[in-house]
Amino acid sequence: ITSKKDFAERPLANYTDKNAAYAWWFDQTSGSTGRPFSFPHDTGYELRLFGLCERMYRIAGGGRRYPLITIRVRPRRGIFVDNGFFFYARGYSGIEHRLADLARLIDERYAHGFLLHGFGTTLIRLAHLVKERSLHFPVRAIVVSAEGLTPGQRAHIESAFDARITMSYSSRELGF
Repeated sequence: ITSKKDFAERPLANYTDKNAAYAWWFDQTSGSTGRPFSFPHDTGYELRLFGLCERMYRIAGGGRRYPLITIRVRPRRGIFVDNGFFFYARGYSGIEHRLADLARLIDERYAHGFLLHGFGTTLIRLAHLVKERSLHFPVRAIVVSAEGLTPGQRAHIESAFDARITMSYSSRELGF
């Protein structure tokens, strides 16, 4: 078993192909354990992620690939969307302040249905707002990532959108 500490203390050349260094890009964890971890990815990683994202969204959609709205706080490399849109909430509680923008986007581009992807806390808040304001978003399926949900939270989101949730797990280091 190799730990993050092992990677951090050894030169990159000890565990990577230095001849492929031209194709690397570096990413970093948030540092939630107290110390951010920096690591390389190669172009093959991006190709694998594209395939995994596509598979994840097809599974969530019951075998069909719906258009996608991914709600995020900020851009992040490594999430690939074909036939979709990144909607930036501009903060974890920002969805409330951008709800009218989201509703307009859905009316203009996604009125025939879409797959919704986002962090659990953001989707819980969005579900609350949708119920509170008696809104209808034609969500076909939901992908929740980054956070787990209690059974009550899951039921709350599914009932607000009348759609099934698929849970997703990913990490900065390994992707989906």
